[in-house]
Order: sequence, then C-alpha cells, then structure tokens
Amino acid sequence: MSIGKVLNRQLIFLLLIPLAGIFLLLWGGRIIYLSVISTDWPQTEGIVISSGVEKYDSGLLNKEEGPSYGARVVYKYTVAQIPYTGSIISFSDYNSGSPRHPLEVIKQYPPGRRVTVHYSPQNPGLSVLETGVTWKSFIVFIIGLIFIATGTLFVLLEYYKKAPN
Repeated sequence: MSIGKVLNRQLIFLLLIPLAGIFLLLWGGRIIYLSVISTDWPQTEGIVISSGVEKYDSGLLNKEEGPSYGARVVYKYTVAQIPYTGSIISFSDYNSGSPRHPLEVIKQYPPGRRVTVHYSPQNPGLSVLETGVTWKSFIVFIIGLIFIATGTLFVLLEYYKKAPN
C-alpha cells in the first residue's frame, strides 16, 4: 500500500471526528432546545403505568466497561379526549454505569402515581415529566464541541505536516 493511500485513510479517519462532533452538537442542541421550551408547554394529569431500571449492554466496542442502567417510566395521559402514552422523564436524563441513579429516579414514579405531564402543543404525543434546563442538558453539546475542536486540530496538524514548506 502506498504512503499516499495511508495518509488519505488517516485524513478520512480524522475528518470523521469533527463530523461526529457536528452530530453530537446537533443532538445536544436539540436536548437543550426541548429542555427550554418544555417549561412553557401545557400540562395535564397522567398516571404512571410502570417503572423500573433497564440494563443496557455496552455493545461490541465497550465490552470491558460493562452495562449501563437507565430509569424507565411509562405513563399515560389524555389531551383533547385522545389517549397518549409517554416515557420521557426528562430531556436531559442519562444512563449510568451503576443502577443507583435510576433507582433514585424510579422511586419518585411508582406505578399508580398521578403525575403532571407536560406535552407539546404542536405534537401532544411528545411529552415529558420533568422540564427545564440542568447541567446535564449540556453534556452532549459540550462533548460535540470537544470532538469538533480536537478533530479540526488533528486535521489541521495533519494538513500542515504534509504541506510543502
């Protein structure tokens, strides 16, 4: 394999880092946006149908890290005589390497508990139990910024290493 092909493959790989950062930035921006606008959404009463801790396999890439755990709360509510089912606790909720955090979350939402459901006026099927922005709302966005910055830096360094003096 020629050196040019190796360098091109390196550059393609390095370009994937800022592209992944852009994806994370957009995803994180959506989390922040929904966290902010949900505070003004209409409310209705709902009832928790089920709650529990879900265990997620780390997948092929992170076998050594072990599973992650997340709170799963399913609730039902009605808007304009139309029944809906929701499962979003907070737009900034996260999974954890320990079941401790999800267990704390589901203690607040046992089956049968009446809850306040905030729903999107444009799409009542989109709902959330806890609204507002917290520091957790910014995690994915910040990771995206870091990927973009480091990936761009690596691409520029690689480019300048190859550039004739």
